[in-house]
Amino acid sequence: METHDTLSTPLVTNGRLEGRVAVVTGAARGIGRAIAERLSQEGACVACIDVSRDRLDRAVAEMQEHGGKFRAYSVGRCRQPPLNLRGAARGQ
Repeated sequence: METHDTLSTPLVTNGRLEGRVAVVTGAARGIGRAIAERLSQEGACVACIDVSRDRLDRAVAEMQEHGGKFRAYSVGRCRQPPLNLRGAARGQ
């Protein structure tokens, strides 16, 4: 089980993002979650996006327990084949 104590650590902020909305992809865990937490600490309302709805709902609920404004948005994975950019750098 992952533990996240980023929000429990006292942090001095200047509220520079107060009244702004931040969008964070991959917000259910890892770096994305840490970024969402930090943006919230700076005063932003955070739109948390991830492909795993269950994991995202748990993460947002945990982050909301520490205060801040978070909203979960689950998205699907792209089903299109990846772009072939091998010749793009050479202008082909």
